[in-house]
Amino acid sequence: MNIQEMHTTFRTLGQQMGMQLIRGILPESIDVYLNEAINEKVRNIVIGNSTTSFNDRVAIQDNSISPVNSIRTLSKRSSLTIPIIAGNIDYHTIIITTQKVMFYTSFGVRYLNFKRRIGTRFIETDKLDDTRADYCNRESWDAPIVTMNINSSDQECIELYINNTAKTPDKLEISYIELPAIVKWHSTLSSATSCNLPIYIHNEIVELAVDKFFKSVGSTTKPVTRN
Repeated sequence: MNIQEMHTTFRTLGQQMGMQLIRGILPESIDVYLNEAINEKVRNIVIGNSTTSFNDRVAIQDNSISPVNSIRTLSKRSSLTIPIIAGNIDYHTIIITTQKVMFYTSFGVRYLNFKRRIGTRFIETDKLDDTRADYCNRESWDAPIVTMNINSSDQECIELYINNTAKTPDKLEISYIELPAIVKWHSTLSSATSCNLPIYIHNEIVELAVDKFFKSVGSTTKPVTRN
């Protein structure tokens, strides 16, 4: 369903809900409700398929089918080069160049002259020192740790801890859920921006957008049957 079809469906469903003047709404306003509905739908899918077993652990996926099918078009992977710094260093800093990230889902490290990808733990900054001081949980080359922060130049960056000078990290792989496209109506379809979520949930998004409009105008009008 392209953006023009979504607008048509929005107006059709709106009239069925009793908003007889819905054809007076501007396309720009419909875009606002559609974009709100898209963002809410993606957030709900992620939250609904995530669970935290322990309060101090990162959320893990509980249902592997629903998120893959519902937001598979937003699932991306990016590879960042890890700068090589001479000398004995405590950690590697990688500036994030990946744009439009909504949620980070996993991290992995690839070393020079080592074929296998090593999964990386993400630790919040306030728990980093305690984790590194723990003999059983501290970082190692085959159990690295990453954390995220904002540097002095207001750039989002990742700190990678491996506690090993014999291994040279080469790439940091990031799996993430991309921000959904911001839809925008235009009379010429080639100049418009359509929803980039799987087609089968487009109707649900439009219904959610209509409901948001219905609530925002404070309308409780129901279809009236005339004799």
